[in-house]
Amino acid sequence: MKRTVPVLVILALALSTLAAAAAAHPPITPDNANQLVKQSEIASPSLRVVAFSPDGSLFATASGYQGDFSVKIWQSSGPTLRHSVSGLAGIVWDVAFSPDGTMLASASDDNKQQTLRVWNPVDGSQMATPAALPTSSSLAFSPDGSRLAVGGLSGWPNGTIWVYNTRNWAVEQQWNVAGQNVTALVYTPDGSRLISSGTDGLIRVWSVADGTEIKVFSAGKQANRLALSPSGRLLASSFCAASDTTGCIKGGVAVWRTSNWTVIQKFDDIAECLTFTPDGWLLITGSGQNDPLLRFRSVEDWSLVHTIPGDTRGVAVSPDGRLLVSLEWEKINMWAVP
Repeated sequence: MKRTVPVLVILALALSTLAAAAAAHPPITPDNANQLVKQSEIASPSLRVVAFSPDGSLFATASGYQGDFSVKIWQSSGPTLRHSVSGLAGIVWDVAFSPDGTMLASASDDNKQQTLRVWNPVDGSQMATPAALPTSSSLAFSPDGSRLAVGGLSGWPNGTIWVYNTRNWAVEQQWNVAGQNVTALVYTPDGSRLISSGTDGLIRVWSVADGTEIKVFSAGKQANRLALSPSGRLLASSFCAASDTTGCIKGGVAVWRTSNWTVIQKFDDIAECLTFTPDGWLLITGSGQNDPLLRFRSVEDWSLVHTIPGDTRGVAVSPDGRLLVSLEWEKINMWAVP
């Protein structure tokens, strides 16, 4: 009788191989960021955002401009394409993995009114299509995975944040955000606060318990992406002060201390994306075509320790800090320290 190998054993072997390959690279730090080497480069159209799965074995990309709308799921080793989701009908603005890695959510301008979708990362199948906003722009799972916050427009110029129960996809809370499209969302590590940014430049801190606004502040005309340090002590935001048909032409990055919401640093870099490394010692920002640099700053003194040329639209670091994926408009780059 032919002996078969259990699927779980195969998966365990694949993950151990991936872990061994990643372990060959040290975590990216302020001391070695200038040694980053491109490991691979893959062509893919109209890229916008990238996110790693919690175990780092997968990453997902979202894209779209004129008909090339997609969510793609990639194996980090290689990297190799595992699944490409079809049937989308609008630009995909954001993707997010659940904390346990069993779900991948996407937010889009889908003209079939399926602006929020939930996928199975293992096989790329659609798990749920909850009722959503006319336009969904941003996503964030709560740290325990029990809630998914979704931001978008309920009707120009007013936005809404919807909070879903991920067990049954019922809407548990709905918060109105006057005067802005909600461009980014992030939960604090303890799950008690949700932070949002928007097109009117305002950043809001919400109480998850009752949806009240705890704090509202701004650093520029339009607040785009948000990044919270792993400890939750620092919040970084990109903002745009002026734009034209090519995108943002004047902007910056601001960093707040979350204990008192005071600005502690500001940079004049145009940033399309930003993230902290998992150890919290680096802030990485990527700029588009009007300021084409990927910048690495040490959080200790905010010095610029490295730059990489490139029209960067999205950036993510693997949970173990050993791999970095950067997106240019039509190219996926993977980086590591040898």
